Formats: sequence, C-alpha cells, structure tokens
Amino acid sequence: MTYNAEKRKKKEATKPILNTGIWMYSRHPNYVGELMWWWSLGLFSVLLGEAWALAGTGFNTLVLAGVTVMTEQRMLKNWPSSRADLYRQYQRDTAVWIPVPLIYPWGFGFRSRPPTEHEADSYEKLNAH
Repeated sequence: MTYNAEKRKKKEATKPILNTGIWMYSRHPNYVGELMWWWSLGLFSVLLGEAWALAGTGFNTLVLAGVTVMTEQRMLKNWPSSRADLYRQYQRDTAVWIPVPLIYPWGFGFRSRPPTEHEADSYEKLNAH
C-alpha cells in the first residue's frame, strides 16, 4: 500500500490491484483476522460453558459476509472498466477470505485454475515495479 502512495507522490503510475503478499491468498485478509479474533473468543466462551456467546460470533460472520459482497460490488461498479476487469480476474483466482490449498491437475496450490497465457502476461505487467 505504501508502494502506491510513493508512486502518487512522484506522479507515476500506481498498481491498480493489490495482489501480492498476503493478498495473493485472500482478497480480504483483514476480515480473516477479524473473524479469527471473534471465533477464538467464541470458542473460549464455549470452554467456559457459555456456548450462547457463539450467537454473536455467528452474527458477526454473517455481517462480514454481507459487507464483503457489498464492498466488492461497489468497487466493480465505481472503478473504471479496465481496473474492474483486473479485479474480476483477481476474484476468480483468489479466495474471498480463507485460502484452501488444493491439488489441481496443474499442481498443488491456491488458484482455482492455471493462468492463461494472457492472464500470466497481465499479472506480469500488473506486478511490474
């Protein structure tokens, strides 16, 4: 994120989609952290004999699911079509919250499919610094 801030200061082109580091595996890693906090608190409450507290954790999960959908819809609606197209590609290739590595015909990994030649070129251009 500081990469784009520095680029803006220099009046240079910014990176339209953050898809490196942790964002290569999860589109919303901040929500994953939030959910982990609430689920660990909820499970701790179960150990204390207060299982009813899981209701709040479940409710919070539903709220974050709704917020995730609304956030992504708003981004796709408000962004220029070129950036929205890159994000749709990113949506196809990256887990919403929790990445689950699977074995695919093209190998073990987190991607739902192997990148096409065009996508590989797009990602290379997108990630070029």
